[in-house]
This record gives sequence, C-alpha cells and structure tokens, in this order.
Amino acid sequence: MRSVQTAMILVFCALFMGSPSQALDEKTLTLRSGLAAKAYAENTPIMLNMELRNEGHETIRVLSHVATHEKHLDWFEVRIEPRDDCGLLEDSDESRTIRFTGDRDKSASVIKTLRYNNTIVHQVNLQTWALRQINGKRLIPYGCYWLEASYRVEGEKDVWNGHIASPRIPFDIKKRQDPVYRQPE
Repeated sequence: MRSVQTAMILVFCALFMGSPSQALDEKTLTLRSGLAAKAYAENTPIMLNMELRNEGHETIRVLSHVATHEKHLDWFEVRIEPRDDCGLLEDSDESRTIRFTGDRDKSASVIKTLRYNNTIVHQVNLQTWALRQINGKRLIPYGCYWLEASYRVEGEKDVWNGHIASPRIPFDIKKRQDPVYRQPE
C-alpha cells in the first residue's frame, strides 16, 4: 500500500510541478532585452536588462552565468548595428558585438531550473563591457543604433541547447553638446 501511495505522489508531482528536461525547441525559451531609456548622452552608462523566460510547459535547466570574481555571461552577446533614421550628423557606420566574458583563474557555470513562465534577468552596463579587451577597449560612440541580444548554448549536456535572439530595439547616443544633455552649471 505504501509503494502505491509513493507512486501516486510521484505521478502527481511530475504532472503538476514538472520535471527537469532538456528542451531542444527554441520556442520554449525566449529572450527579451530592455534599456532604461531610448537616448543616452555619450560616455554615460547604458544599462541593459536581458531576460530569459521559459514559455514552454516543460521545466528546463539553463546555463545562467559563470561565477568568478565578477558575473560573466558567456552564453549571451549583444549585436549593435547603426540605424540611418535618426538624423545625427555623424552616425556611426560600424556594427559591433559586445561579449560579457573575460580572463579568469577560477570559475563555475551556474545552472538554473526554470519552470513555466519563470525568468532569469541579468543587467549589464554596455559601456563598461565595451571597454573590455574582448570588446575592443572602446566606448560605443554617439549615433543611432539597433540592439539585439542573443543567447547560444551548444554541445552542453543536461541543459537547454540552441540559439535565440531578442527582438531588436532602437537606442541613441547623443553628443553632450546637444542642449538636452547639457550639464547644469
């Protein structure tokens, strides 16, 4: 009798709580990105939120970040491409990829379990990461841009594998001489 009750509990838990599984369907996991503003003064922080969300009904395990002396996001990157619709005098014509990783001596990959509609959110300062060696050691210059975040995991066991990208979002970096961005005297 006791084993029948245990089996019923296990079936109930599997049906209503979900069980971890490796999801191969990219539509199960979505990535959204968001900026605090649409326009920034040059040489100021640009804070980006990247949100992974499980939109499938299966519980999945995902690689979240790498724990080291700081948080590295090895599986995330941001593609920045110029827009030609903003009318800034000297639009940048350079596309750029920003990666969120670097040198480290000790580290550990952090795996998170996401049930239906659960999320993981990471916030990064794009300008701080743009100054890193891996990203060319230069700020994102003034101009008008499209931003697209992506998340890619390949060849890893017992976690979600695939590639997803966020919808593109626009943002501008304007010169400080612009009256909107003048510092108070």
